[in-house]
Formats: sequence, structure tokens, C-alpha cells
Amino acid sequence: MQLPESADEGHILPPSYIGRLPGIIGEVTYEMQVEVYRKGWRAHETIVVPFLYLPRTAPSHPPIRHQFPEWGDWKLREYLEVDWETFQLSKGHGTMVEFSLPRPLSYKAQAQIPFVCSIGSVSFFDPDTVSQHLKVTLHKVTSLRSLGRTEVATLTLAQGDVLHTKIDKEAGKTKIFGMITGGRREGEMAWKVASSIEVKYIVRIFFTSLDSGSGASIGDCYHEEVISLTTHSWDELNDGMIREHPALGLRTV
Repeated sequence: MQLPESADEGHILPPSYIGRLPGIIGEVTYEMQVEVYRKGWRAHETIVVPFLYLPRTAPSHPPIRHQFPEWGDWKLREYLEVDWETFQLSKGHGTMVEFSLPRPLSYKAQAQIPFVCSIGSVSFFDPDTVSQHLKVTLHKVTSLRSLGRTEVATLTLAQGDVLHTKIDKEAGKTKIFGMITGGRREGEMAWKVASSIEVKYIVRIFFTSLDSGSGASIGDCYHEEVISLTTHSWDELNDGMIREHPALGLRTV
């Protein structure tokens, strides 16, 4: 039996799911109906078999490079090989704060996701101090909608680690390099069912106010970016490393 690849409005076929938020219950179930035809006077029989379904998903495009930096060696040239998506957190008071994630913004659950926070300024900030003002977190956001009501639950999956700071005099920036890892291996994916249920993932970036002591300052910054988590990497699904079929399991009834 071939399952369809998409559901309503072109969204991928969602995984089996049941969730409860105040006043709303959301559920996605799958059943297989088997018609048993008998000869003679014996009655035909219909058997309904519930089953669990978990699609295998991967980023739609390969990463620019296939391995993230070896943090112990700190070959910073490797960062130049990454195609970064950059977001501006703030600009003013002689400074500009930017945050970057690798393109595409889709990552395998539990994979290491590198990030870079760059602070452009007329004067450099102390690297050891500036990293203490950055906080990066990964969240899973589930929304249930019914009869005009929407309930949202947010689960924190991980907090990023700052692994290195560097003053780039040529670019006139103080740079913070870090990594964030989160989600259940082969158990996370962004999905949506029309306007009823949605599961998405958000990276939140906080930067608390900081003064360089020599005329430059940074006010409180906040930004959140929606990303996608997948069950597998682009390489795994496209290089034949795993079966193409989804994970199925019979549900106890």
C-alpha cells in the first residue's frame, strides 16, 4: 500500500499525534480498513487496523558543506565555507549586532547547529565579557486551534553553548562562535494540518545590554527565527543510507 506524500494544502502527511492543551484536544490517527469477502453464505467482514505513522523527512537542499567545524582545532577558515543566513538584531549607538545560521534553515534533529554572533563597532568589546551577554535557545512550539480559539505550548529543547570568541580587526567586528543541539533523534519534524494543528521550531536569541567602556554600547536585543527540524539529514535520504519508506507500527487496540 502506497501512502500519499502530502495531506491538505500540500503539507506533508503528518505523523501520528495526540495532544492536549487547555480546552482543546488535537489528534492525528491512521487506520487501515480491510474488507474480507467470503464465498457462500458466510457474511463478509470488515477489519479496521489502527497503526502509527512517522514520516522520514530531510532538508530540501544539501548543506553547503557536509561537516561542521572541528571545534578543537579552530580552523576558522572552515566558517567561510558555510553559506550563512544573517539576521540583524540591532543597530545604533555606534554598534550593529548580527546573528547567523547555516543555510538552509533546516537541520537534522540532534545535529550540531553552529551559529555566529557578530558585533560591529567603532571600538571592540572584550571577548570574554561579550559572550556572557548572549543567550541562544531552541524551542518546540505546538499550536492547537478550534472554534476560533488557539492554545500554544512551548517546550525548550536546548540552550546554545558559546565555544569561542574572536576579535576580527580586519572586519571591525567581535565574533562569538557557538553551537546548539536539540530534539529527539529521528523524532522531530515540523508539520501542519490546515489551520488546526501546527508544530514548528524556533531559535531565540537574547543579547543583554553591554557597554564597551570606550563609547560604544549595545541595548537589549531579541530575535526569534523559525527553523525546521527533520528526522534525517539530506545525505542520509539522498545517498541511500536509509530506506525510503516511513516508519510504521501497529497500535495496540
